[in-house]
Amino acid sequence: MNLDDFEAHLNHIAPGFRCYECGDQDEKLAFIARVDNRICPAANASMLVLMEHLLGSVSEAMKPFYMKHDGVLMYDDRLETKWSGGLFRSAGIKFFPIENWEQNTQDMQNMLSDMGWQSDDMPNGMIRGVAFGEIPHSGNYFAVETEGTNVGKVFYIDHDDCQGEPIAQSFQEFLDSIVLDPADFMNRHGCYTRYSDGITDIQWIPQQYVADLGS
Repeated sequence: MNLDDFEAHLNHIAPGFRCYECGDQDEKLAFIARVDNRICPAANASMLVLMEHLLGSVSEAMKPFYMKHDGVLMYDDRLETKWSGGLFRSAGIKFFPIENWEQNTQDMQNMLSDMGWQSDDMPNGMIRGVAFGEIPHSGNYFAVETEGTNVGKVFYIDHDDCQGEPIAQSFQEFLDSIVLDPADFMNRHGCYTRYSDGITDIQWIPQQYVADLGS
């Protein structure tokens, strides 16, 4: 695949997921969640300069994406419901705007420190990685390594079970893995995305992506 394939995926007219109820052992697809992709405008010149400063040589692989949109929220639920005492709207994957990368990366490093990781025993992707995205409401990050033997590889920084192995060998491979099977991607990375029917408090787990649900 290439970036054009990802762009086509982002621009599906009426995307959604067939979902099953959380706790249903049979995983019966009993609800359709309609979602939107919320796309930010292209990064301006100063943000692209900041990207080059933060990523070094890796910026060349990621720049085409951010020249189209400086941040994306994918699979945003059209409905919200009241879970855990407040209004909650689920989403699937978030790409941070470049201007937030430094703070997001600091937050990621603080999380790792709170978990007891020391710089000497952290895998490289956790030491020098730049946090560019997350699965919303998970507390976990997607980070790209900027130096060393893992340069350009993407890591999933999980606060429950930090792994030292990359989940993608490149940023493009990361994008490809989303497009290939969005529901599987989200479920493999914690299954945090749960959709709402807007009426009950049932959490609906996405199982099958549908590009066009129609009107």
